[in-house]
Amino acid sequence: MNTKKRKLQMNILGRHEKIWTQLFLRTKINTFGLSLHGVEHYSSDHSELIVSGESRNLWKFIKSLKSPMFFVKLDKIVFTFLD
Repeated sequence: MNTKKRKLQMNILGRHEKIWTQLFLRTKINTFGLSLHGVEHYSSDHSELIVSGESRNLWKFIKSLKSPMFFVKLDKIVFTFLD
């Protein structure tokens, strides 16, 4: 089984509040067994995160963000694996 740790850089575009980035995403990241290395950039319509963990868990995390959320409007998620 491949348990290699990978880093993921995510740019999240859409209307969201800083509290969403701080609380909701941190909770979701911990749920998937991932580590948050920091929020590199934040504004009301753009956040950039660096997350690391197993590839399988990173993909599950990305797919979970695609489900609708009633208090957040995400327009686009652009991600890049950093190795």
